[in-house]
Amino acid sequence: MTLTETLQLKEKFLNYEDLRALDYCERRWKEEGCPTERWQVINFLEKMLHELKDHGGYPKVLLLRKKEIQRGAYTIPQPGEEKPGAGVRFTAPSHPKIPQEWIERATKDCLQMREKV
Repeated sequence: MTLTETLQLKEKFLNYEDLRALDYCERRWKEEGCPTERWQVINFLEKMLHELKDHGGYPKVLLLRKKEIQRGAYTIPQPGEEKPGAGVRFTAPSHPKIPQEWIERATKDCLQMREKV
């Protein structure tokens, strides 16, 4: 599991400088032994924020995630743990005027798009 996966960051929303900084954090995270315990991650993020601040700036999402972890608004997924919603199954509704095949197709497409995000 990478740091990006651990913090559940969406790289597509980051600019080039943030991606470079995140790449640096990924390397340092591996050097530190890939911490996954709550306070270890908070301390690691604090260290990265200080290091990146000295080198031009840090991705704001790192500070946001650190604060969320501190408040308990974000829980760090543990290795081997299922992703939230992974076991959820959706049953397509039915409609008297819309063919069931169309509903099933739309539901399938929607779920595939959701997985990509």
